[in-house]
Amino acid sequence: MEMKTNCEEMARRVKEAPSVKALKKLIESGTWHPSHRRSNTGIGKTLEDLLGIKENNNKKGDIEVPGMDPVELKTSRDNSKSMITLFTKSPEPRSIGNRQLLDRFGYLQENSNTKELHWTLKVGENDIKGKKLLLEVSHLGEETRIDLVDAEASEKIIVAYYSRRAIEKAAMSKLSSGLVLVEAESKKLSGDEYFRYTRATYLCGFKVDAIFDLIVDGSLLLDLRLGTYKSGKNKGKPHDHGNGFRIFEKNLKDIVSYMIEL
Repeated sequence: MEMKTNCEEMARRVKEAPSVKALKKLIESGTWHPSHRRSNTGIGKTLEDLLGIKENNNKKGDIEVPGMDPVELKTSRDNSKSMITLFTKSPEPRSIGNRQLLDRFGYLQENSNTKELHWTLKVGENDIKGKKLLLEVSHLGEETRIDLVDAEASEKIIVAYYSRRAIEKAAMSKLSSGLVLVEAESKKLSGDEYFRYTRATYLCGFKVDAIFDLIVDGSLLLDLRLGTYKSGKNKGKPHDHGNGFRIFEKNLKDIVSYMIEL
């Protein structure tokens, strides 16, 4: 009961946060708001602007809550089948995991002689422009991890991997205080998108083992987001945009032990 009790106390504090009180008034107003950005990210950008939250790429969350670490804010269109990024993490071995991925599976950028690797991986074999990259969940004694394997090598070569400890650390850095998921209706008027924010839910009690379960059943994917620096002191080195652990919105409930509507 300790986790539930802790989440209940955090939920109480989240409800009292100024940004969340403003969010509740926004939802109650039923107002349609024009998107502040012409892309899929407009739904989140618009909400952040309305709540006075500055856009950031920090490892910590977005909503300031007295007595807690910041809480992550996520947005979702009603009945959406899209995915959201839970957290980002570079693979191990540190400093060389991404380089090895880029060297083996990267492809030349258009009109350039530098490599990139932007690919969404699912469990099992992934065909990256004719090269086979295997994503598998392995169990080494009590250690569970995600292995990225060169499936075409004569001997099994683990090019990079994610240990359970690394995944937990990355997730907790972003989700230790839980997250607030805001749902919205959307419509198009004269080519412009509008949002009406309809519901906010607080999710708490991250379950690290659920990450591996959801990868196995295909509900969680790994986005590789690698490029190459074209100039400067890092020229030729991998540019890590943050490999993303992405989950279908409908499966968010499966990675937490506590949920409550705000």
